[in-house]
This record gives sequence, C-alpha cells and structure tokens, in this order.
Amino acid sequence: MTRKMSRKMQWALLPPCGIMAIAAVYWISTPVPGVAGPAHATLGECVECHEDSVPLTHTSAFVDLEHGVAAADDRILCLGCHEASDCDDCHLTEPPAWETDAFRHPDRGPNERDEHLTLSSAHADSCMECHTQRFQVECATCHRADEWLR
Repeated sequence: MTRKMSRKMQWALLPPCGIMAIAAVYWISTPVPGVAGPAHATLGECVECHEDSVPLTHTSAFVDLEHGVAAADDRILCLGCHEASDCDDCHLTEPPAWETDAFRHPDRGPNERDEHLTLSSAHADSCMECHTQRFQVECATCHRADEWLR
C-alpha cells in the first residue's frame, strides 16, 4: 500500500535536504501506536521521547571518521541533539583523526612544520571554535590570533 506524501514531506525530500530533513521524514513516517505523532515534533520536544534514539545516518563510520565534516558544514544541525560541550567530552581525550603527532609538534623540524601548515590550512575555520583557551597557552608562542606566521 502506497501512502501519498504531504507537500511538507515532498519539500523535505528536495535537495538540499540535509540530515535533519532525512531524520524528520524517517521519524514522522514511522508511526508508533499510542505514541505522540508529528504534532509533537516541534523544536525541543523530540528529546522527550527520542533521547536515546540515534539517526540512521549515525553509522560507526560516521561517528569515527565523518562527523567532523558534517559538523563543520552545519554546526547548528548538530546542536539540535548535541550540546556544544559534547565535542570536548570526546576530543579532549581522543583527537581528530587528522591531528597527527607532527601536527602537534611543528617545532621538531621542516617536515613537521610543513604538515602542520598543510593540516591547519585545511581546518583553519574550525580551530578557534574549540581552542580559544588552548590558543592563548600553546599556539600563541608562534602565532597571533590576527596573523598566522609561516
């Protein structure tokens, strides 16, 4: 039996739909008897019932390798379910995969410095989101916030 999609559902499927639209379509189109439906799908009410639910997009590969790209593309989308402090909860003990030993120690030599420059250039927009305090202690020995030294 096929079900006719509402105009809102059709709109949500049009590119660029994003992870939130895909998750919303999935949750709204999966009725559960005796449970609140789409009328309760306003911002902030999702967590009341779906606190431990994980979107289908959050595979182990996404969690281990790909979530940083998604977060960089649309941080607001992540904050629909996650707290800003959730990043620190993991990354203070487990650095991003791209953050190599050479990146953390550019003072060791030209190869390390080149890798640091390459990686920091690729991730320049995201450094200061998390590392404002760390910048003041570590990075400021070689860098100024308004001018990155080469």
